[in-house]
Amino acid sequence: MPDGFTVRFDDRVCPGGYGYLLVANRRAVLGAAVVKHHSRIEQAYRDTVTWFHETLGTPAVDHYDLVGSVDLFAIGSSVGERDESFVGEAGGFCDALFGFGMRVALQSGRVAAEAYLGGDDFNARRREFFGNRLETALVNRFLYEFSGNAGYRAFIAAAEFVDFRDVGRAVCGASRVRHLLLPLVRTMWAAPESAPEPGGRIAWRRVVK
Repeated sequence: MPDGFTVRFDDRVCPGGYGYLLVANRRAVLGAAVVKHHSRIEQAYRDTVTWFHETLGTPAVDHYDLVGSVDLFAIGSSVGERDESFVGEAGGFCDALFGFGMRVALQSGRVAAEAYLGGDDFNARRREFFGNRLETALVNRFLYEFSGNAGYRAFIAAAEFVDFRDVGRAVCGASRVRHLLLPLVRTMWAAPESAPEPGGRIAWRRVVK
């Protein structure tokens, strides 16, 4: 197969997630990301394999690995019990919408280094640097899951007629509506305050996949 990638959005198969095929130099990765209803993970993968086989002619997959992860969105605090600060994904610095965060992780490291070298408070510097970006991404994630297949179709249809980078910038930009939705989202997805993170950290979080 030629190099490339194909993504299938279908909430009936991969709730809150997507199926994907990545091909590079005659090697491939075929996966299914499931965010909600974890009991359906194996069926989601089998259905995804079948769809790619019937649609693109990929081989059948008899053996596969199941992996899991926890996404930590520490938009309330990234400070530990001993006044420790965490950067990168360990500090909750990732984009909540799709769970990626290499750029945000590197930016948080830069902010931490500048705060350390300047003798400034890291959390004050990170709030100044990131503003409401992380909170906006979290509400985007909520809307993404809530809209389901109807939202996927509308999102992809919009990309046909405009530069998709403009769509992305509009989605990730500040919005009064999303700001008003933030308390609702945090209430619905917050973990109990008494539940500490590994290593003694206590932060707002959501287990997403």
